[in-house]
Amino acid sequence: MGALAHGLDGLQGSYEQFLTRGTKTITYEEITELWKRVFLLKHNEDSSYQIKEWEEKKNTLLLKVGKLRYQVIQSDNVKIKSHVFLKDSLFELKIIPKRWINIFELKYQLIQRKFTEGRNQIRKALPEIFGILLFFLLPFFVIRGNHFFVRQFDQLRNSLSDPYRFTPNRQRIAIFLQRVGPFIPILLTITALKIFSQVITKTVLSEIALLIPFILYYLYYRLFRQLTINFLILFSEFARLGKSREAKAKIFSSTKVLGRFFIFALMMLHLVSSVAGKGLLYEEIYYLSVVLGLFHYLWLVKEWSSEIDGYMEKILYPSFINSYQKLKSLPILSFLTRTISFLIILFHPPYNWLKERLLSLGIGKTLIAKFFQKKLESSEDLSEKTEETLPEEYTGWFSAEKDDDENLWIHSKNQKLQDIQSELDDWLKDTSEEHSLAIYGDKGIGKTQVLRHLEGYLNEHEQKPEVIVASIPPKLNTKNEVLKFLGQIVAGKELTDVYELLDIDSEMNKKVIILDDAQNLFLTHFGGLKAIETFFEALNVRTDNIFWVASFSTYSWVYLNQVFHKNKYFRTVFRIKGFSDEELQDYIIRRHERTGFSLSYADIIRAVRTKHGGTEVSYVENMFFRLLWEQSQGNPELAEKLWLKALKPMYGKRLKVGLPLVRSFPILHKLADDSLFVLSAIMRHENLTTPEIISVTDMKEGVVRHALRIGLENEFLIRNNSDKRYRFSVEGQYSVLNLLKAKNFIYE
Repeated sequence: MGALAHGLDGLQGSYEQFLTRGTKTITYEEITELWKRVFLLKHNEDSSYQIKEWEEKKNTLLLKVGKLRYQVIQSDNVKIKSHVFLKDSLFELKIIPKRWINIFELKYQLIQRKFTEGRNQIRKALPEIFGILLFFLLPFFVIRGNHFFVRQFDQLRNSLSDPYRFTPNRQRIAIFLQRVGPFIPILLTITALKIFSQVITKTVLSEIALLIPFILYYLYYRLFRQLTINFLILFSEFARLGKSREAKAKIFSSTKVLGRFFIFALMMLHLVSSVAGKGLLYEEIYYLSVVLGLFHYLWLVKEWSSEIDGYMEKILYPSFINSYQKLKSLPILSFLTRTISFLIILFHPPYNWLKERLLSLGIGKTLIAKFFQKKLESSEDLSEKTEETLPEEYTGWFSAEKDDDENLWIHSKNQKLQDIQSELDDWLKDTSEEHSLAIYGDKGIGKTQVLRHLEGYLNEHEQKPEVIVASIPPKLNTKNEVLKFLGQIVAGKELTDVYELLDIDSEMNKKVIILDDAQNLFLTHFGGLKAIETFFEALNVRTDNIFWVASFSTYSWVYLNQVFHKNKYFRTVFRIKGFSDEELQDYIIRRHERTGFSLSYADIIRAVRTKHGGTEVSYVENMFFRLLWEQSQGNPELAEKLWLKALKPMYGKRLKVGLPLVRSFPILHKLADDSLFVLSAIMRHENLTTPEIISVTDMKEGVVRHALRIGLENEFLIRNNSDKRYRFSVEGQYSVLNLLKAKNFIYE
């Protein structure tokens, strides 16, 4: 294009013409000439308002032209001659101090003019004067504010550390406050500067805001150093190499070198870009910073090579350690190996944190357990089958006869015993009028154990209530059968109506009736709900001295809840769930320790090829029980059976721990819908005889017997020879349940 126009408006027009051409057709010489003209342009205005407005327009145009110039420099088709490159770089270098001098000269002239233009201008300048005063008073306010907040944090941390009120949550908060303490003054100062930056830009000294990023970079440097120090301290402690004093000296020297380099590079880039824009000098400093940064990184890796090696040996699997040692011994590959290792180390703490958070959730534990299982399944040692049986002196400790041993009981939070006891305490102390509660849970989950411990708790209660425990016989179908049963356990005589309980209640002391197997009070055929309706009517009688506790199987309760709605009769309902993985491990180990046998995890250690600094057995044992928990779904009875199946006898009183596996039942997926309908009826009632199944399903006897025969042959059903009732085995119930849910034969 022709010669560039003069004046701000003319240069604005030249810039707009450049935009219409696009960066591919603009030469470096043309855009640089325009950029220089805008930069060197002087104002010829008279009033302070006109000067300020003109200066703002110029700075806006300079920013736009500088951005366009940077795009041209970055484009592939631009070739800059050496002498031009050198001349323009020197020009950019010269204008940096000149630009800063011009900024403050201009602001001095503006302030001087305002004071010479009359009182109105002085009055308008008052907010700006206050802004300037705020700039000079800012350090005072920041220091005082930091002292105040740090003092408040220290007081809060000290109160949380009070030994008389110490709890795990208070301890975690106190530790957190101690760790974030050094960052508080820095973060508060950064916040104050950002607020001040917004204020000062509206004053006559708006260019002072250009200084604030340099202060912020220093604060970021302090923040970076503190974070790096914390990381390197954790890194050094984990590697456990060198003396403590030497490690601290290395940490502080390393962070100082790195921090000072980065703050210098950032300040130089900002200084150049804020005055000369992103041009040739900016590019030179940027690439120089990259090269120097690479040298600093090489120095850091070399300085911390022993710690990197030590850290990697802690976290690598044993099979990888030899390969790592070979790679780091090669001169060419040692740096690359340690570079990759350093990146792994950077992500290792957040990976550990994420893993711990996932472990606190069921899904995280399940995924890790599945991964552990895959490792075990690939081992030939663990896949070997054995027909050897465990000694009876060992298996006897895992039988139902030992359930009465109080020392073997686990007070699981999922079994709600304390909550149940609290409900009864309120009733016994007459602080609550509610006089019934229900519990429900899966087969083998521990409902009977909860009721047994509730009985023991009540027998030792200060209120001394009478406690009656009974198991409801299968199946009570009529109103008269229920009245007879309830009358016998409450008063030792038959009842003709539930309201007779009112007369009995008025003549008796506090009595707690604990009824197990309450699912035996109904059948899902026409007229089969009379018994459970009668029981619910008894619950509705407003007695003062009778408290009812009843337990149901899970899907019996789900069915009754859908039909009657639980809140109509039981005001309080608790679902008994399985143990956590830690509780399940404690439950099994308590019984195992009574046997006098010892365990060997050698096959599992070889299978997973783990190395945990002499704690292999502890690590493998924890992972094994996490897998056992996942496969048993926390069900203690099922976990016992899987535990015994995972053991193999060795010499003397020694057992080898192998792979725990839940038995699969592939036949289930081949069953017709008629057979699944039979299984869903048993799941809903918990136990049924053949005639009862025919009655509730309205199916032919041959179809029912066929389904029962398949269940018995594949051992997911069991039949009690004394009462001829069919129930699910504890090993088979979850496999059947999952299929029934998938087929919509049963609902949660």
